[in-house]
Amino acid sequence: MSPTRAWREPPPRMKPRIRQLLDALQNKGSNPTTSGPRCLALKTYLIEEGDCSSLKVAIAHLAPDFIPRSYESYSRNPERALIALGDVMAILNALQEHTLQAHCYDILAERWTGIMHWLRFLGGYGERLQKKNGIQGFTAMFLQEAFFRGRPCRDELMHHPSSLKYLMLLLTRLDHRTGKYLYECEGGSECSILWLLGLYLESDDTLDALLSHINTSESRRSLVSAIVARPMQIAATALIDRLDLLNSAAKSIRILCIFASKITRDTALSFHSFCTLVNITALSTSLSP
Repeated sequence: MSPTRAWREPPPRMKPRIRQLLDALQNKGSNPTTSGPRCLALKTYLIEEGDCSSLKVAIAHLAPDFIPRSYESYSRNPERALIALGDVMAILNALQEHTLQAHCYDILAERWTGIMHWLRFLGGYGERLQKKNGIQGFTAMFLQEAFFRGRPCRDELMHHPSSLKYLMLLLTRLDHRTGKYLYECEGGSECSILWLLGLYLESDDTLDALLSHINTSESRRSLVSAIVARPMQIAATALIDRLDLLNSAAKSIRILCIFASKITRDTALSFHSFCTLVNITALSTSLSP
């Protein structure tokens, strides 16, 4: 059998017990990292397993060879990839403060480029293909888990070019359902996409890595337009009688304001910001009675 054909063989399935534990944890709520007895049962299983083989099975579904070649073609691979992302999140979270977690992150880092190819496919076209909502927010949640403070390989994964490229896609992409910038939040938390951006604002190294990736006039223009337009769109979602929506909006806008203040270190971005604000001010003036 040729190597190419062997690579395209269906990935292995999870063992029944680990599949049951993962399904039980994810069925408890939309967040597969929920703590509690079910997470403890998963942790116990993974420690007894001892070799991260369940993680390897999950990641096998995220091999780039399984990405559909056409966005219109029918395939169950995107659905399997979404399940695999949830499985990876649950496994990483369950092994917090255990030595096996570092080994899991080594495996994750080795496959990161392929995983990010899948995220770009799902984030860019997955909702249209699968007729599901919130896929971009789900992919942002996956990156949150990978980039969380204190995680092994965190800096390596955050600085990876594919991570930076995907964050830019999330920040500048319009939701095809609403025509507005993607805004995914629940329970009074900040938008998951902007929370991810906030992680890059915690140190000069990660911020510089992000700014260095915004290296074309078009990318600068797209980013600045998103930064300027997003606060107004977010504020429109805040209802006076919904404290959770008000909190989400306030936290999300705060991250955008911090980011806007920090990009002044980049001369080109500052110039685009100034021009965009001037254009919006002129438009607002022309529309006022």
